[in-house]
Amino acid sequence: MLSDVYFPRINGVSTSIQTFRRELAKLGCRTLLVAPRYPQAFDDDGDVTRVDAWTVPFDAEDRLMRPRRLKASCRALARQFDLIHIQTPFLAHRTGVKLARELGVKVIETYHTYFEEYFHHYMPFVPRRAFRPIARAVSKAQCNAVDAVVSPSAPMADVLREYGVTAPLKIIGTGLELDIFRSGDGSRFRSTHRIPPERPLVLHVGRVAFEKNIEFLIDVFVEVRRQVPDALFIVAGDGPALGSLRRRAEKQGLDDSVMFIGYLEREKSLLDCYKSADVFTFASRTETQGLVLPRRWLPERRWCRPRSWALRIYSSTASLARSSRRRRGSRSPMRLSECCATRPCENDSARPGSASWQRTGPAAQWRKSCSSYSAPFGNGLDPRPRAPRLSRGRSPRGVAAGSSCRARPSAD
Repeated sequence: MLSDVYFPRINGVSTSIQTFRRELAKLGCRTLLVAPRYPQAFDDDGDVTRVDAWTVPFDAEDRLMRPRRLKASCRALARQFDLIHIQTPFLAHRTGVKLARELGVKVIETYHTYFEEYFHHYMPFVPRRAFRPIARAVSKAQCNAVDAVVSPSAPMADVLREYGVTAPLKIIGTGLELDIFRSGDGSRFRSTHRIPPERPLVLHVGRVAFEKNIEFLIDVFVEVRRQVPDALFIVAGDGPALGSLRRRAEKQGLDDSVMFIGYLEREKSLLDCYKSADVFTFASRTETQGLVLPRRWLPERRWCRPRSWALRIYSSTASLARSSRRRRGSRSPMRLSECCATRPCENDSARPGSASWQRTGPAAQWRKSCSSYSAPFGNGLDPRPRAPRLSRGRSPRGVAAGSSCRARPSAD
């Protein structure tokens, strides 16, 4: 795997890589990961290679791998893998495609980010309309340069087809760890943060970045406060937009109604945070799957919880196919404010732990997804044949169509 980001940098790509590597290992598939080196330490396993990197201007969180050292690291691993999986469209993409052609191996890429709705958040001085044709053209060219594309969701696959992507597309969403979501103590979270048990709590979880559209939720929360005066909006996460969002909340007069609590421990305090909330909100229009949304095991737009509140999601993921045609999402503030009324649980059969949930929930979905990944060129996803480009006397090393990690442990 080649990626321009990985832990300790917290984002959806890092989480997806970590999840797939762990589950693929259970299927007997070894994965070698090449990623940037960060100043912060992270507990890597022996199959992670870190590449020296520069700081990215105007972005303290990300790193840019040094091209020569990236190539050297990849070539040092050349005899250990049968497939190259690109996770990001930057230097990792260029290096991965070039290396695959030189070695005669197959290369696939996961399309993680909806760039059409992304870049203008970081360059607001450029009209949004100017970015769209560029983002579409670049995405199309990069996807068609690889042997197959992995889309995290069906709506994103539809968007890529609209772009004109002709490479084989396979939909493989990132699964959830079933057992983790059975735990969590909402009362403990409320006690820790001195939130009264009866106070309505609206939650947003995710990286605090401009493209997450959190400022829209803060504006909407003004309407929520008119209808539910004691409601509290909690933003769990951190990122470059934090200062801007604090100022926006102060400007809207929500100093005592919006709480920024930073990153939470994923397997403990974050689960407590989820359990404590009465309404979950999500307004990003750049997501390809939305990993903070437990969509695999939730009924559509409802979550049956002990307090019998409804979970309603304002999510671009659900409307991505529609927005790709209209290019405009709904801005109705009533979507969120209406969620602050107590509603009875309407779908007990989808409650976590039920028989229906066990048959159709994350465990079943995840087994299916990982099995699909383990044979990326099988089941109708045969790659287009390409003649390998030999370099420095190397002999090509191909992969038989339909090869599976189950049959013989290999490296990605």
